[in-house]
Amino acid sequence: MYMSKQLCTFFLVALCLPGASQLPSLQDKKWLGHFAAHERRDFQFSVLQDGTMKIEVINDKGVAMGTVKTILITPSVCEVVGPRSIVKKIDEKSLVSPDKPNLKAEKISYRGKVTEGAEFEMNVAFDGDKVKLGGRILNPGALKKPLEFQVRTKIQNVYMYTDKEKLKDETDRDRIEFIRDDKQRGRIGSYKAAKFSDEKVFGKGLTNVEVDMKPFAGKRFKFDLEGPGLMRMENPRGISSCPMEGFFVLWCHDAEKDPEAKGRVIIEVK
Repeated sequence: MYMSKQLCTFFLVALCLPGASQLPSLQDKKWLGHFAAHERRDFQFSVLQDGTMKIEVINDKGVAMGTVKTILITPSVCEVVGPRSIVKKIDEKSLVSPDKPNLKAEKISYRGKVTEGAEFEMNVAFDGDKVKLGGRILNPGALKKPLEFQVRTKIQNVYMYTDKEKLKDETDRDRIEFIRDDKQRGRIGSYKAAKFSDEKVFGKGLTNVEVDMKPFAGKRFKFDLEGPGLMRMENPRGISSCPMEGFFVLWCHDAEKDPEAKGRVIIEVK
């Protein structure tokens, strides 16, 4: 038993050493494997060593709600092919930051590359219950097709463990509200299929998105713009699907209007 504990500690520490070629880890036991974190009453936000991020919603007992209710966020270099985004894989060995691992940072930044050599920059700032995210492509590397830097926020299949016969009733009050770039407002539920690339419904871009779904127990996610940039929603496989099965909220950097990457998407847990 004693050897088992020793081995467990060894592997945890080994995974978090700088030699693992990722962002360095916090040394607090709770946050091993994380580069930075921001804790609030209703949620905790963190940046992992592989450059991805997550929001874990806290329930009334002060405990994170669980894996499928975790909001996953990825800084992404994407090739844009029609309505589809082809996401390039981050080369974790390339990740660097001028900042040290921090539990109380007001802002952090880091850089990295994707496997084809394109380089990106990611910026994160904290303002109470709001998290501000932005970034840009610094160098296209060997990629030739039209590129876009995206902050991709994934709402997972939060009804994964719900009885299929109860899904219609369980999702009855779910609402995804949005404001298009032409200021038209819209609202959909999560049970019926939606095609987010349909410009007749969702326009060419969004300036505001608000997600209210029952499994989050009254917690809502609000996405707003600060400065240049646009948002879109995206189906997981690029085809019409039910939002209850998961979907993406994308923030897209406007390289032409915002070359210095001052624009941000603001995510607020309400």
